[in-house]
Amino acid sequence: MYSPVEGRFSFQYSERSQILWENVRTYSTTRTICSCGCLGLRIVNDKGRYHTYWRITIAPTTAPFIDSQPLKEAIGHLALEIAESAFLSCLEPNPISSCYKDELGRVRKAILRARGGKLARFREEVNRNAFLLACGEYTDGKAEEHLLIGYGLRHGSTTKVESLHHAIGSAGSAHLPNAMAHAMWDYYGQHEDNELLIFHNHPCNPLNFLLNNLPLTSRQDRLFLEVRALHPQQLVRWLLGQGRILFYLGENRHVKEFRLPSIVALFNRYAEASCQL
Repeated sequence: MYSPVEGRFSFQYSERSQILWENVRTYSTTRTICSCGCLGLRIVNDKGRYHTYWRITIAPTTAPFIDSQPLKEAIGHLALEIAESAFLSCLEPNPISSCYKDELGRVRKAILRARGGKLARFREEVNRNAFLLACGEYTDGKAEEHLLIGYGLRHGSTTKVESLHHAIGSAGSAHLPNAMAHAMWDYYGQHEDNELLIFHNHPCNPLNFLLNNLPLTSRQDRLFLEVRALHPQQLVRWLLGQGRILFYLGENRHVKEFRLPSIVALFNRYAEASCQL
């Protein structure tokens, strides 16, 4: 009979069994025939090498086979990033919820025309909300990330979008092609009222099923925002009421603007600078 903690079973000695136990003896001490660190299982011979009774005990071992520390650190970093994103999201505008419905179809058709790095132009300008909601509808359910750039003019409380670029990425990222990047910064610098709308999506992930969450930006998203939209030139244009660079994320059937940099990244840079002094 065998119990989970301790028990005995009959072991008939034979030449075959001798080979079996001698093979595992290379991993053992004098009394421990074999051990399994991840389960804490030890098989000990009480009465000698060739006797027929063996004792099985469950006990922790001092050297586990798998070092779990890297996994714990990765989970900790992920949890911190999610918590930071959720906190900053509470300080940013609510998800976009309304637009002129008749503009949605024109944006969808333009997105399809913009395949292969082509610039798709609108015959008539569309408003910012319609552009962004159409981007969200198009990317909803996609298995990969998409990057959509809207080129427009600041017009009161909205943006009049006149054209767009579209780039398709992978499941974990959307790369900004060099040609598209040059077109963006060239357009933005042509006139003080020119605005850029930078939209990308996050494919469906387990958090969407567990929490039904609003869009959660990654730390890389916020670092990109910090580099492109939070330097002195952009802040001056914002203070003067001129054209801006606006960032949006589509996830879990919502489209939300994000404006703030990563607090953790700023703290880490401050800590590194302090250590160098």
